[in-house]
Amino acid sequence: MLNAAVLVVAALSLNVAAAGEDPFVTAGIVPDVTDASPSGKVEVVWENNVKALYGNELTPTQVKALPTVSWPADDNALYTLVMTDPDAPSRTNPKEREFLHFLVGNVPGNDISKGDTLAAYVGSGPPKNSGLHRYVWLAYKQPGRINFDFTPIDASTFAGRPKFSIRKFACKNKLGSPVAGNFFQAQYDDYVPILLATMNVHEALLKKHDAPRTEATQPSAPSFLRIASQPVSRARRGPLFHPFDCTASAPRTSRSSARTMEELAPAIVDVAPQKTVKVDYSTGVSATVGNELTPTQVQDEPTISWEAEDDALYFLAMIDPDAPSRQDPSVAEVIHWQVANIPGNDVSRGDVKFEYRGSGAPKGTGLHRYIFLVFKQPGRLDLGSDRVVKRSRRGRLNWSLRKFAQEHKLGNPIAGNFFLAQWDEYVPIFSAMSTME
Repeated sequence: MLNAAVLVVAALSLNVAAAGEDPFVTAGIVPDVTDASPSGKVEVVWENNVKALYGNELTPTQVKALPTVSWPADDNALYTLVMTDPDAPSRTNPKEREFLHFLVGNVPGNDISKGDTLAAYVGSGPPKNSGLHRYVWLAYKQPGRINFDFTPIDASTFAGRPKFSIRKFACKNKLGSPVAGNFFQAQYDDYVPILLATMNVHEALLKKHDAPRTEATQPSAPSFLRIASQPVSRARRGPLFHPFDCTASAPRTSRSSARTMEELAPAIVDVAPQKTVKVDYSTGVSATVGNELTPTQVQDEPTISWEAEDDALYFLAMIDPDAPSRQDPSVAEVIHWQVANIPGNDVSRGDVKFEYRGSGAPKGTGLHRYIFLVFKQPGRLDLGSDRVVKRSRRGRLNWSLRKFAQEHKLGNPIAGNFFLAQWDEYVPIFSAMSTME
């Protein structure tokens, strides 16, 4: 049963839309999420006839299951539908904007059951004491069938969801502006830790938001109800703000552009590799010789390749020479990944000595370098059958790539790459799961 406060919010939500105000502009969804407000409405209905009503407040418990969704659609056209949270981890500090909750493409008409699910539905899960989050539904009419360059994300997977951008996704796939939309708001309830557990996310991620609530982080009413003195009419919908430039390439930072593989010699290796190891993560990011990535983005083993001879064997290592910091590398190097006897560049067929372990720079230690190096082996290496699993720190500290290469007569690396990373909120989560066994 809905309480009186929720009923009042729902009524006010409808009144805002009915009065000619543009709820997407008033709520800041334009420009936070999209440059243009949709003219159509996405109907979103959960169990017990719970509905999204242009900013009404619902609970994570109410929206935990995939709803029934529809919008005014051309039966002969294909659509993309998204649900996204631009307020992660909070509206006052949206550094993880956006968090992707649902993404389906090539939807015939509005039958999402027949579309290609790119990110399986997960309901709202705002961190404790982070206030109200906006959960935005947008439908886009596609120019035709799209072969999406997107690694599918299942409902139990967290990686790939933070720092999504529907604006960039729409640009990349030439979707144009959304044709229909809706949104609701939600804050933490007791279902959130249950949801996080299904994605193997420890509730330590929420610790930052366990401070007492304040008016700034916990408004008494949805923020879109604070109507501007000059209302925006529906007739003015469109690209009210400077549209995102789809053709512009992302600017390279001075930190990234100044980096080359040459800086690895002679400190890490005697001779820097001349070729590049291609390193791509399922979160949509790649290592590009010194760019900065986050521990959250690189927590899972990447897809990796290099120019290789099919009949040769190769050795791959990923190391951190900056542990615990670049100023004091007293436990360097840390071996994050080690695979030997790789036929060609098929890493899946190599012998894993140390399973992949993503970046985990301690808090306050600045940027660390995470370096991938590939060596052509003179023959098969016998490293024993002992295997160090991902969660284990055993044998990883004070490892030496130079010493290993000398002992096994590997010579100089033939290919390499690296990225930079510093502490983020995923580090304590992974550390809590780690052991020395």
